[in-house]
Amino acid sequence: MDPSWNPFRCAVCGSTDVESVRARWEAGTWTTRTTGYVAGGVYTPGYSDCQGHWHSGHYAPMGGWGVQSSVHRTGLATVLAPPERPARESTWQWWLLPALGILAWMVGAVDWLSMYSEGEFTSLPYVVLTVALLVSVPALVALALWVRRIEEEADRRNGFAVLRHRAEMETWMRLVHCTRCNSVTDPATGRHAPAELVREIL
Repeated sequence: MDPSWNPFRCAVCGSTDVESVRARWEAGTWTTRTTGYVAGGVYTPGYSDCQGHWHSGHYAPMGGWGVQSSVHRTGLATVLAPPERPARESTWQWWLLPALGILAWMVGAVDWLSMYSEGEFTSLPYVVLTVALLVSVPALVALALWVRRIEEEADRRNGFAVLRHRAEMETWMRLVHCTRCNSVTDPATGRHAPAELVREIL
């Protein structure tokens, strides 16, 4: 960084018409609330009772007041918006694999107990099912450990994403915007870029 650079001046054009990016973003963001009356109704169709009498349908009008909120941003505020919070990577769906495996094992165990109670010790299905149940136990354990490793890696990536977002937010809070040349500068490092490329210096 140039030691002669003044953080209260633009690093590109030297203008003193600078303001924090956060202030520019907040100034360009506002919320509007619209209140209106919503009218409608419910129509009940006609019907015939058990005695053969016909009851005609009727219409019941309904209505009420509603409030709708909308967030609006200027073009500059949209460009200078803070970095979005990263979405958390979910791994719960991977646990469906061992859960289905355990369910299948329990169904097989019920069949095995049924064969055992009937004394089918020498039948081929009994032998095959016994071997399958014995082999599936270590396979299910290995599958659960594999899913757990996937979950740990996802947790590590989520942690890195949170730290990266925190660092980007700290940088974004320092940035200043120049109205004259529409550039953004980081006072701590002197890095600068056009407002449209603000993500490059985060």
